[in-house]
Amino acid sequence: MPCGITSTERIKDSLPVRKQTVGVTAKDNRLFMEALLYRYRAGIPWRDLPERFGD
Repeated sequence: MPCGITSTERIKDSLPVRKQTVGVTAKDNRLFMEALLYRYRAGIPWRDLPERFGD
């Protein structure tokens, strides 16, 4: 179940937006949050996420 607009708006200030960091900053924060919640609900490792969440 995708996050609603209101959920995304509530947490947008907590998501990474730094330009100069070690690692990769998420390109699409909403997609990342949906993947995180999907992973949590399904109880699966990151590598087993469906392709719709990216690589």
